[in-house]
Amino acid sequence: MKRLYLSLLSCLCALCAWSQQDNLYRYDRIPDAFQQVFNDVAAECVTCLVNTADGQYWGQSRDGVLYGYGIFINNNGSQWVGQYRDGECIFGILMDDKTANVGSKTFYSLYDLTTGELLRIQTPDGVSAPDAAAAKAYRFESMTYANGDRYVGETWNGERHGYGIYYWNDGRFWYGQYRHNVRCGYGAQFDLDNKIFIGKWFDNEKLKE
Repeated sequence: MKRLYLSLLSCLCALCAWSQQDNLYRYDRIPDAFQQVFNDVAAECVTCLVNTADGQYWGQSRDGVLYGYGIFINNNGSQWVGQYRDGECIFGILMDDKTANVGSKTFYSLYDLTTGELLRIQTPDGVSAPDAAAAKAYRFESMTYANGDRYVGETWNGERHGYGIYYWNDGRFWYGQYRHNVRCGYGAQFDLDNKIFIGKWFDNEKLKE
């Protein structure tokens, strides 16, 4: 009981700190209830590998249509990893050789991959130029670790924070939300045996359904 209490207290403190510090509205903040509904549907989807004229998709599908978590790698080198619905990526990370978009098609943050800087925030109402001082802490970076693992995604003051992709040195990777260097939020783990584990993570551990 004491351990559960301490875990809940730690979670509340982390959420409080996050809400106080990470306050730049960079894309839709999807409520937990909506995320869970999406995951409930995705849990019934099958895993597939689809080759098209434009590239290759690996992820979930429903009735032959891309639906759930997946990654599409375009022939031109760009890739879109995230949540798919009715054949389109509705939220995720879109990367080409110059920029990275994080969010949906109508509300996203645009980063310069050369410098890692946050360039602008696109909202349904138009382009928003973030305050330079506030935006300085936010970056999109590629980090390689001593064991060969790699992280590609958003950072805040040098920490893995926001949406990102973590590549293990054995070929597995994980896409989802980070808070202060740990997996914390909704995401999907892509394993070598073509299995995809979706759910909600806290403190780097997948929570039980």
